[in-house]
Amino acid sequence: MRAIERVIGITIGTMLLAAGPALAVPASGSSTIGWMTADSLAVQRVPGNILSTTLETNAGRPVYTVDIRTAGGRLRAVQVDAHSAAVLGVHPVSDPLVGEVEAP
Repeated sequence: MRAIERVIGITIGTMLLAAGPALAVPASGSSTIGWMTADSLAVQRVPGNILSTTLETNAGRPVYTVDIRTAGGRLRAVQVDAHSAAVLGVHPVSDPLVGEVEAP
């Protein structure tokens, strides 16, 4: 039984180390969610393919904006509060260049 506990402990430790950057608390000391959590919350609200995720400041608070292309081809921007993990809103994206990659 000890061998199984050791394997599980090593596996969990490895997963936490790998996820470290996404789970890290900023140096400012305020707790924020990671971008992977913001992506997950956004896709729960608006199912589709994530095109981009950006961390911005809105009225002095960090907010993730997750751009999603829905199955119907529509572009949506989902805003997620980086402190409370609350979805602040879903907005249509009118910029046709969202999600496009610039050629090298």
